[in-house]
Amino acid sequence: MKLLRILVGTSALCCSLLLSSCGGGANVDDSGCGSTPNPPQRLITGYSASLARYDKPIDPLVLQAAKPLANNDSPVWNAFSIELTAAYQLYQSKAVPSISFSLFAQAFACSLVLGAKQHVTKISITSANNFSDKYPAGSELLGVFESINHTYIKLTDLLVNSRAPLQLSLKLLEAPQYARQNFEIKITLDDGNTYVVSTGDVYFNLP
Repeated sequence: MKLLRILVGTSALCCSLLLSSCGGGANVDDSGCGSTPNPPQRLITGYSASLARYDKPIDPLVLQAAKPLANNDSPVWNAFSIELTAAYQLYQSKAVPSISFSLFAQAFACSLVLGAKQHVTKISITSANNFSDKYPAGSELLGVFESINHTYIKLTDLLVNSRAPLQLSLKLLEAPQYARQNFEIKITLDDGNTYVVSTGDVYFNLP
């Protein structure tokens, strides 16, 4: 009988630790990065774009402060970024108990980019001008941009089917062949909304 009580107590402790590690007993935070009771949800209502420049070529391992790009500035391509910022509404969802039994799912759910309730289904970047002979005006340019903070992941892999980012900094991977560019970023979410932002004319400082 004593042995039976020990086994029952051990089993209960193991179950408790398992549920605790996997987020059981509380609502999982909307970001997937912790368990908090009834966390607020972020619902994106639009995006805006601003332009920034750096004093040196952008290197994710080197800390630099971005500066707003003035109207008369001609940035160097590898010291230029597009800063996307989401407008969103906060609302409190009804508390519903949830239990997850996957440690890997919990870890993977910690999004690399702080996100909203919606998910990205498509992202597109184009220019109204010829980017190069390879990329004439209107060509898809998603492959020549990457996220500054996540250079080891392709932009398509980082965003598509992931939570819609609240902030995202994009940099070029190659120099444009033509100085004048006007980039358009189109983000489609799983709620059916598509948000389009334009950078306006940018005149790059080319050799």
